[in-house]
Amino acid sequence: MNDPACVTILIADALFPVDGPAIIGDAAVAMRAGRILAVGTLRELRGRYGPGEVEEMRLGKDVALLPGLVNAHTHLELGYLRGQIGPGHFVDWVKRLMELTGAQGNMVETVGRSVAEGIAESIGYGVTTLGDITKQVGAARAILRRGPMRVVSFGEIQAIGSRRGLLEERLAAALDRTHDTATMRIGVSPHAPYTVEGTALRRIVGACAGEMIPLCIHLGELREEGEFLASLGGRIREPYEQISAALGVETAAILDESIPRTDEGPVRWAKEHGLFDTPSPVVLAHVNYADDEELRILAGARGLSVAYCPRTRAFFGHDAIAPHRYREMQEAGIRVALGTDSLASNPDLSLLREAQMLLRRDSADPSVLLPMITRNGAEALGLGGERGTLAPGKDADLCAFAYTCPPYRAEAATILASIFDRAPRPEQVWIRGVPQVGQTA
Repeated sequence: MNDPACVTILIADALFPVDGPAIIGDAAVAMRAGRILAVGTLRELRGRYGPGEVEEMRLGKDVALLPGLVNAHTHLELGYLRGQIGPGHFVDWVKRLMELTGAQGNMVETVGRSVAEGIAESIGYGVTTLGDITKQVGAARAILRRGPMRVVSFGEIQAIGSRRGLLEERLAAALDRTHDTATMRIGVSPHAPYTVEGTALRRIVGACAGEMIPLCIHLGELREEGEFLASLGGRIREPYEQISAALGVETAAILDESIPRTDEGPVRWAKEHGLFDTPSPVVLAHVNYADDEELRILAGARGLSVAYCPRTRAFFGHDAIAPHRYREMQEAGIRVALGTDSLASNPDLSLLREAQMLLRRDSADPSVLLPMITRNGAEALGLGGERGTLAPGKDADLCAFAYTCPPYRAEAATILASIFDRAPRPEQVWIRGVPQVGQTA
């Protein structure tokens, strides 16, 4: 049926709405014109619509319907670096990334190709919505705007030391609505405490507050951030030394004496400069390092979320230093969503494999993992009213996954555990009611 007035009913053995019942058996979702009309059992939904108005689609045996997955943090434009940088310390990775990027020819073409391939790969893993960071704003957004995914495109800004004069130009580029569409919303990413001065952060936050433009910052990603904020020293200084050597200037010419210093650490630095007071949605990427008091500060802030990227965190060796405190964050009321970060630090863009890692390593509760890859990510990106759960009125974004467990154990926990442990590719993906698998992946 191609008539947009017709109703399609998807029928599955199990359905996880995320909000509401933990699981619905003998389940159905009715959708029309890209929106969900109703969710419930097949018996409940049948009979609601007139003859000839409905097309039923029964999925295979032992298939569960989930909301379309939401990747809260990624960098699609770095896809061209897949497998080119080995694991190790983050600073060494950055220095190598700079070398490889400098050797690229046409970055517009490279970024465009990486973003297009990243969209297709993401959909092929069941992801229908993502928060994407981009330095190459025009090149990335020209591809993202074509859809079909829903994307918040965070234009990255670096403005510190000798680069502070570029703040307004880079902010204008990040806020440019040239490529704004119904599927792509702009956001802004003040990159990190070691690339953005506090005054620049305050300016960015203020520019975004009026229109509730989403923000994303890498915060507490490195344990060396406090040392850099206090003295402009430590390992984080090394990439600046590499840049200054290439330019033939002293590092002090880039990291000049006008940069404010603080020994309060990155979380208090962000708080001081207004990041936790804005009405805009705020995504804190990683937060690999935070002490008890910093967690209390984050728990007391409004509208913020943490995007935890488990496999990238392991890639950079942070797990060997200390475990991530995502469970303590959740207990404190901090929203935690999962992300994949980039293909320069992760072998693929499978969000299920991020959840798989937590299930296997931490024996994480599958009912806790599910919102971390659906509802929490949508809310983190300011899209909770449209995505992340299966409910009437929301976009018809769904993915179907096969599961394997005995019929007598076909309960919510065992079905989800089967899906997370196997981390399969989806049987089918729908974005606003349109099937995607076999077309994009």
